Amino acid sequence: MIYLVSMQKRHTGIRRKPEMSIEKPLREYASIQLALINIAVYVFTSIAGGSILATSPKMLIILGVSRNSLIPWYWWQLVTAMFTHASIAHLIGNLLFLLIFGLRGEELGFKKEVFTVYLVSGLVGDIVSALISPPNVVSIGASGAVFGVLAFVVVKLREQKMISSRTAFFVVLVFLVLSGSNAGTNVSVNVIAHVIGALTGYFYAKFYLPRKNQLITHN
Repeated sequence: MIYLVSMQKRHTGIRRKPEMSIEKPLREYASIQLALINIAVYVFTSIAGGSILATSPKMLIILGVSRNSLIPWYWWQLVTAMFTHASIAHLIGNLLFLLIFGLRGEELGFKKEVFTVYLVSGLVGDIVSALISPPNVVSIGASGAVFGVLAFVVVKLREQKMISSRTAFFVVLVFLVLSGSNAGTNVSVNVIAHVIGALTGYFYAKFYLPRKNQLITHN
C-alpha cells in the first residue's frame, strides 16, 4: 500500500505545495517477499544439511521436483522446488535477476501479477520438467519462475514502448547465458524449466492479463 499524505484546503489564501508521498515499506514489494522466502528456505536447508555453501543431496531430493512429484502425496515438491537452491551462488544469481525484473514490474503497477507469474511459471516449469526428465533426475531452483517474471516484464515494457524489440531480445539472451553459469556446482542446468517458465510469463502477459483487464474495465 502506498501511503499518501492527505491535503486540506487552507483558508489563509496561501497555496501550499503538494506534500511528497511516503514510499511503501520494502516488505510490501512482492519481489522482496519472494526473495525473503527463497532466503528462508536456503537458511533451513543449510542448517539441515550442515553447509552454508551448498545444499546437501539429501535436502535436494526431499525438496526438489522429480517424476515422483506427480504422485499425489509428493505434490508439495512442485512448490518447494522453486524456492530451493543448490548453492549460495545459485541463490544469489536467481535473486539478483528476480529483484531487477520483479521490482521493475512492480514500478509499472504489476505487484500482484509479479507474484502470480512467479508462482505459476515455477509450477508449470516444474510439472513439465517432472513429465519430461528421466525418473532419476531431481530439479530445483527459482530460474523457471524468474524466467517467467522476466518474460512478463519485458513484454509489458515493450508494450509501453519503453524498450525496443532488439533490447528485449538482448535482455532475455543475456539472462539465458548467465543463468546457465550461476549454479556454482556441477549440477546441470534445467533448460526445460527455463523455457517453459519464460513461455508461461509471456503468454500470461500477452493473453490472460489483457482479457482480465478488459473484463474489469467493462464491469
